[in-house]
Amino acid sequence: MNSVDRKWHDQTLALAGVFQAATLVEELANHGIAPSQPRDASLKSILLVDADSVDEIYQVGSGFELGLTTLAAQLDGPERNATIIRYVILLLQLERTMSRSKSVLMRLGDGLQQLTEYGPLDSIDQDLIGRLSDLYAANVSPLSPRIMVHGDVRHLQQRTVTNQIRALLLAGLRSAVLWQQLKGSRWALVMKRRRYANEARSLATRATQSLH
Repeated sequence: MNSVDRKWHDQTLALAGVFQAATLVEELANHGIAPSQPRDASLKSILLVDADSVDEIYQVGSGFELGLTTLAAQLDGPERNATIIRYVILLLQLERTMSRSKSVLMRLGDGLQQLTEYGPLDSIDQDLIGRLSDLYAANVSPLSPRIMVHGDVRHLQQRTVTNQIRALLLAGLRSAVLWQQLKGSRWALVMKRRRYANEARSLATRATQSLH
C-alpha cells in the first residue's frame, strides 16, 4: 500500500470510529440497547493508546463494520440520519476544544493510563463502562460544545444507559483525536466525502469476507 492509499485507509478507519460511536449513542438513547460487539470494539479502542498501527485499533472483522457502513451511508447515501451527523460534527468540534486544553489532556491521559492497568480487554463489564463514563463526565462534559443527547426519556433515566452513552462519546472523541492526528480535516470531510465513503465500503466488504 503506497503512502496516499495508507493515508485514506487510516483516516477512514478513524473516522468510522467516530461514526460508530455516534450511531451507538443514537441507538442507546432511543432504544436503550445497542449491539454488544460494536459497542465493545469501540470501548476497547479507547484503551489501545500504545497501538503500533491504526489497523491494530480498528481490526477488520472485530466489530467496526457498523462504523464503516454508517460512514458510507451518511456521506454518500440516499438517506441521512440528521442525529448521527449532528453527533459526529459535535464530536469533531469538541475534539478541537479538548486538544487546546493541556490540563484536560493530562487528566484524561492519567485516567486512561490507570484504566489500561484494569485488566485484560477480553470482555467489557459494567464497572469498566462506569469508569469510562466518570472520566468523560469529569473532564469532557464541562467543555464546549456540550453534547446534548436526545432520545426516549425512559432510557435516558437509566444509569446503565447513560454510562454507556458517556463511555461511547469518549470512544468517539478518541477516534476524532486520531483522525486529526492523521491530518483529517472537516474540509476534506465535505469535499472528499465520496472518497471516504468508497474506502469505507471497500473496508466493510473485506471485513465481511474475513468472517466467512
